[in-house]
Amino acid sequence: MRDQTIKADAGKPQIHLVPPQIIRDIAEVRAYGVAKYGDSDSWKEVELDRYIDALMRHALAFMENPESKDNESGISHYKHMACNLAFICELMKENDVWAMAQKMKEHISITKDATCNLEGYML
Repeated sequence: MRDQTIKADAGKPQIHLVPPQIIRDIAEVRAYGVAKYGDSDSWKEVELDRYIDALMRHALAFMENPESKDNESGISHYKHMACNLAFICELMKENDVWAMAQKMKEHISITKDATCNLEGYML
């Protein structure tokens, strides 16, 4: 019988460090998306740029009014931000991260004073 006082979890993600509320928030947005689009995996077919655009639109709306909600879904903009960022993370993991980062850099630059310049984006 193995020693049950030892757990071989070194180097594994410490999931308990993730605030559970972000999981709930993303799940809320995902449930809305599945109800709207039907296929729970359809998000994987969308181009990265579209998620970046959506993230920035929701971020701008949130910065203008942190309590505001998306007109279509009625869900808070910060929850949409979390979901879009989750999609971006997944797509970056699956694809050529360097090429995607370079493409993003073409459109978004952050200056020393922490202002964000968006080039070529319809917001």
